[in-house]
Amino acid sequence: MIPLQQQALSVLAGFLLAYLLLLRRPEKTERLTSGGSVRDDMYRTGFDQAPVGIAYFGAAGQWLQANRRFAISLGYALDDLLKTPGFHTIIHPEERKNHVAQTKRLLGGDIPVFSTIRRIQMKDGRYVSFRVWMSASRRKPEFVECILGEIDSATPSEASPAVAAAVVPDLLEQLEDVAVVRSNPSGVITSWSRGAERLFGYKSEQTIGKARSFLYRDADVWSEKPTAHLRTSIASRRLDIEDERVGKDGFVFTTRVT
Repeated sequence: MIPLQQQALSVLAGFLLAYLLLLRRPEKTERLTSGGSVRDDMYRTGFDQAPVGIAYFGAAGQWLQANRRFAISLGYALDDLLKTPGFHTIIHPEERKNHVAQTKRLLGGDIPVFSTIRRIQMKDGRYVSFRVWMSASRRKPEFVECILGEIDSATPSEASPAVAAAVVPDLLEQLEDVAVVRSNPSGVITSWSRGAERLFGYKSEQTIGKARSFLYRDADVWSEKPTAHLRTSIASRRLDIEDERVGKDGFVFTTRVT
């Protein structure tokens, strides 16, 4: 038998514990606002994984930041691109002076944004025409935001020679039973056959001048599979695989690619 005194002490200890638990206040959880790290993480993730090239640079063209898509479009690894002197230095000399002047007008507030076609030097030294959109950064007004895109609506006179040449009819473009998609060494589509139109669902005018990477799944683009396939094809002169592609309206299918 438990002595009466010990029973009383046990009951008293129980009441004391219950009382202390009632007095204890729940810890406050810090709630992140729109200016907290959650928004910054979302912005950073969207910037890094954007399917279009985005870069920030200063008034003199020095790199502040760029995403992988921007670097890949120019044939670089991101770290290697950011080690180059700056964006202005890879613009064709004939267009550089005008580009610098336009950048100064952006930073001065004379114009809010401008879009143009620029010949930009790839890592291998070639100049390829790209459509660029530029504006003063909304996050840091003293910086310039540049979006780099493959030419999609330029006239033949504005486009690079490879894109302009694609306007000329070709026997391969008439093939209906085989999807023939041709591109230049940087992956920009220059020819689109009737068979490709049937397979993917896109008209030739919707594809010529765009990066062939849009025919891949997003996950494959982020892992740089289109670039790897292109490099293998150029190096070995042939690539023969079974792979997944994306057609119009996001339809994913498996096909033999040569």
